[in-house]
This record gives sequence, structure tokens and C-alpha cells, in this order.
Amino acid sequence: MSPSILKPMNMKSMMLKPILAMVLMFALFACNEEASKSEMLTAAKFEEKIKASESNQIIDVRTPSEYETGHLKSAVNINIMDDGFKDAISKLDKSVPIFVHCAAGSEGGRSDKTTDLLEELGFEEIYELEGGITSWTEAGFETVK
Repeated sequence: MSPSILKPMNMKSMMLKPILAMVLMFALFACNEEASKSEMLTAAKFEEKIKASESNQIIDVRTPSEYETGHLKSAVNINIMDDGFKDAISKLDKSVPIFVHCAAGSEGGRSDKTTDLLEELGFEEIYELEGGITSWTEAGFETVK
């Protein structure tokens, strides 16, 4: 083989090595990323999961005045604005499914921040109500006062 034929092959090989290295690094990081333990559910799916669970914990993270306007049956109010919020959440049973909602259930909102904390604390089965209590009532599901 002549040297001119080898040069383009070496150049091609040299260009492919960094690309292959980047693909490999991406694959390794993607595999190491932890899967989320929380799931955002529509009001209908949220209600379905609650009914299907043998036991559960329903947490309303709104303020007490919001909670008093109407809440899910069996929901416990743990106000995310309280100083003792993290301590109160950490006392919940990590082995029992936990259902979380706030008023609007939006990304970056109160229930979203709560699900992040619950994952951090080691809770295994976490469900968040998409659209919060607003979507729950709009879907025609019952609230109690």
C-alpha cells in the first residue's frame, strides 16, 4: 500500500475516535442516570391509582386556608410553606404509596418540589396530580371541607 492511501485512513480514524468517545460517554451517563420515582398523573389516573392501592398517603401541600376550601377525602395537609415541612414529610411511611397535590400541579410548583424532596428522602412510589386540585374538581371528582 502506498503512503498516500494510509494517510486518508489515518485521518478518518483520527476523526472517528473523538466522535466514538463522545457517544460512549453519553451512553454511560445515560445509563447511570437514576430513573424518577415519581409519576405525574391526570385526575382520572390519580383517582384510579388511589382506589387501586391497598393503602396510601394523600398529601395536600397547600396552605391551611387553601386546604379548608376543599380537599381530597383522606388528604393530610402538610403546608410546604411551614418551617417544619421537611421534617413532617420525612416522618411519612416510605413503603406506602404517596399521592401529592397542590393547587395547580405545574412544573416547578409546590407539588413538583415536594416530589423532588420525597425522592431525595428515599420514597419509592410517588404520584403527583397533574393540574392540582383545580384539575381534580374540573374533572368532577369530589372534595370535602
